[in-house]
Amino acid sequence: PLREVDPPVLDVLNMGVHQLLGTRIPTHAAVSASVELARVVLGEGRAKFVNAVLRKVTAHDLDGWVEKVAPPYDEDAEDHLAVVHS
Repeated sequence: PLREVDPPVLDVLNMGVHQLLGTRIPTHAAVSASVELARVVLGEGRAKFVNAVLRKVTAHDLDGWVEKVAPPYDEDAEDHLAVVHS
């Protein structure tokens, strides 16, 4: 669960996910930079966790993730629109 992830790890993941889905930074560069930051600041174990999560994120582009996480419009229009337009 997300609440069990340490806040500094979440900070690195947030930056990495933003680079992967919100910029044109090449995938390998975004993952590498985030993992290296985690390794230097948080340690090897957490860097491996960051690497695993960000590699999963690379499986889809932003539109693909929105499609996966947004509830169907006809089931929950408000939450669907909140996810799609956030």
